[in-house]
Amino acid sequence: MKKNDSKTDGLKNLIAIYRKAFHLPENINHYSDQDFKNAERQFIKFMLQNRELSNAPPRHL
Repeated sequence: MKKNDSKTDGLKNLIAIYRKAFHLPENINHYSDQDFKNAERQFIKFMLQNRELSNAPPRHL
């Protein structure tokens, strides 16, 4: 396995965690389909740039 693959896998895992965290009934029912995708993208981008690891959600999410 290349060193880069593990970084990519870690990033994919974080994105999956943040995507699942965004999929709440109040978000799903609030946004239209296109707006939901845009809001989800902005949420994930914000979380990746600003969230500290000490505040990361539990792994089971």
